Order: sequence, then C-alpha cells, then structure tokens
Amino acid sequence: MSQVDTRSRLGLTALVVSFLLLVWAIGAVAQEPVEIEFWHPYGPPWDVGMELAAEAFMEDYPHIKVIVNRVADLHTKLPVAVAGGTAPDVAHIFGVHRLIGYSDGVLEPLDPYLERIPEWKPAELIPGFLSSMEYSGNIWGLPTAAQPTSLVWSRDAFDAVGLADVEGWSDENLLLEYSRRLTQFDSSGNLERVGFLPAGIWGGLFNWAYHWGGGFYDEESGKITATADANVAALSWIEDLYDRYGGAGSVSAWQQKFSGGGSNPLYLGNQGMALFSHYHFYAAQDAAPDWEYGFAPPPQMGDPNWGPKGIVTHTDAHVVVKGSEHPLEAAMFVVHSTVGEGFLKRSLTRTGHPSSSIALNLRALNEDLFPDWMPQELVAQHLDVLLRARAWPKIPVLGELTSAVNATIGQVINKQLAPRAALEEVDRTIQALLEETRSR
Repeated sequence: MSQVDTRSRLGLTALVVSFLLLVWAIGAVAQEPVEIEFWHPYGPPWDVGMELAAEAFMEDYPHIKVIVNRVADLHTKLPVAVAGGTAPDVAHIFGVHRLIGYSDGVLEPLDPYLERIPEWKPAELIPGFLSSMEYSGNIWGLPTAAQPTSLVWSRDAFDAVGLADVEGWSDENLLLEYSRRLTQFDSSGNLERVGFLPAGIWGGLFNWAYHWGGGFYDEESGKITATADANVAALSWIEDLYDRYGGAGSVSAWQQKFSGGGSNPLYLGNQGMALFSHYHFYAAQDAAPDWEYGFAPPPQMGDPNWGPKGIVTHTDAHVVVKGSEHPLEAAMFVVHSTVGEGFLKRSLTRTGHPSSSIALNLRALNEDLFPDWMPQELVAQHLDVLLRARAWPKIPVLGELTSAVNATIGQVINKQLAPRAALEEVDRTIQALLEETRSR
C-alpha cells in the first residue's frame, strides 16, 4: 500500500470519527436532563389524572422531569407568579375566556414550538376546538378535553308514564310534551318529579342558546348580539318550563330534597331528563352503577333558519406560561397531555373523556379503549356531536359576556325581567365594555 493510500485512509477514518463524535455530542445535548413544573387546580378525583399525564410523558421522554403541583387558587396566583418570575412552565386553566385574558402577558404563544414537535398534527383536531384556542393570530393553548353534550333520560321515569325512547329531539314542542308527561305533583301541589331541566349544562344559557342556532357576537359588525331571536326564544322556553313547574320557588324547594347528601334525582326517578356531559356519565357509573338510562344527541331547537345548531366548544386548556426556561419541552408536554398518549392515560381510558384529536378518538373507538361502562354507541354519538361544535366568540370581554348571559336565567325565572329585556341589558352593558376595552 502506498503512503498516499495510507494517508487517505487515515484521513477518512479521522473524518468518520469526527462525524460520529459530532452526532454523539448533538444527541447528548438533545437528551440533557430538563425539569419543568406543571400547575393544576384540581382536588380529588381529577388530580389523579394530572399525575398520570406527567407519568405518561416521562415514560416517553425520560430526560424531561415533570414536577406536578396542585395550586387551588391557580387563576389568582398565575399572573402574580409571572410578574414575580416564579411561574411554572405549564398550567391547566379553566375556560376559553381565561385563555384570551391571559394571552396579554401571562402565556407564551405555542405556534413557534408546535411546528418543531412531530406529534403535532393540527389537521387532526376538531375544528371548533382548535379555533377556540386561537386569538389574535396565535394558538395559546390546547384543549384538555372535548366536552360533548347528550340528552339523557331515566328509564324508570319513562316507564312510569309509558314513554318510549326518542332518537332525535329536533322539535322543542316534543321535548316540552315529554317533560309535561313526566312532571308530577303531590296532593298538596308540591313538585315531586320534574320532566326536563336545562340546568347543570356547561356554558349555561350560552350553550343552551347554541342548541337553538343562537350566538352572542357578530364578528363582521363587531356587535354583541344577545337579543338575537334564537337567544330570546331559548330563554323564553326556559321561563315557560319553570312556569309549568310552579315557578322558580317550586323548583328550588324540589331541588332542596336532593341536596346535602341526597342522591341525584335522575338516579331515583325524580327527574325525567337532563343534559349530560362526559363527566356526568363518569359520575353516574361511580355513584349509581345500576342506574338505567337512555341517551340521544342534544336537542336541536327552534327555527331552522336561525343559524347552525350545535354545542359550544367548552373546554379547559393546557398552556405554556410566559417566562418558561424550557418552552419547547413545556409545549411537548402540552401536546402529549391533550392530543397524545398522555391524554389516553390521563382521561380517555379512565373517565371516558374524548380528546379534541379526531384521530386519537377514532383510534380509541377502533381499539375499544374507552371504559367498559361507556357504550360504544354513546362514544360514536359524542364524536359526531363534537364535530359540529361551535367556537366561542374571539373577544377580550368573553368572561364578562358569558357571566352576563348566564345571569339572565335567574333574572327571568324569578320574574325580575322579561327575556328580551334581560338580554337587551346584556347587549347594552357588554357592548359598552367591549368598546371601552378596545379603545385602551
């Protein structure tokens, strides 16, 4: 072998060794141990899910340690912690209105980190839920669950009055007729069994009005639209229902029978129908595993020309907090715990919560990963309902709007204001607040 060949081989060997050392060095840096802190506000039983999300993430990313802390007053402490430089990397926050409010200085936009995460596939998310996470051109969090709505009824109550199951409730008069037949008073005129109460639904009147094709903000005109015909009809329907039960006082006295440790009236046959979300089914199988119920998609009420009918995209969010020293790793945890393997272990397989990821839900349905107590027909119904969910308005006063809208139920059933007058007050006060906020 010539001296030139020897030098060439030695040079090539040195080049290969240098390359391998460089690859090793890059890998070592990529796997350098990282620690992130995660705040959530939950007590039992939901705190278990937060711990499971962290455990699942650390199994897949062993170089990233997640410190989980329960902070009961998280929503008060988080902005203060950000200002003081003591905030966590990730947080679980309640409500889209807080996501919007916190976008101004409390949260990191996720966009620059999501594009670096291979597991992030936005096309697989339910459109309405992804839209609810977007504000002012950025994604500020990811939905911690996609919360469907179902109409549920007690089979004991139905059997008692000879009512048959109904597959779809597109006629408000049919729902009212079933409610009338289920309602029962004792010999003294006290309410013993109610038919249907649109109470306990996530989002309150805001969500109920969406079932009628209503809406509370017009993006094109920039106007609050609380007095839209669908909204007025939805609130008037509730008022009429309470009147049939003898008024708000009569309903309140009936509800007191089941408070303070009393069982849910649905399980006892003292309530005929209700609106359920995923967590209601979880609670029912735990508290009354032998309770027999029927279910159908949520009612589609009112004039078909009023607008698209569907639930509001009610969800909480996992977010990356401003000032995080490890925002990429924090965003990886957000993705994993909401639309990835962490969500399967945290919620879906335990409590039946669907994800905002269509692909993850379909995989769970095909592989039979939902809990045994949740019928596959109910899972399929949930997924269909979620695909038609409508996003919240993208306005900085969403929290104030939601509170004002939902307060009108009490004003109306207690005969303080008529439905349209109550909603006119919402239009007036929230529009003024919106204009003031935008002028700052």
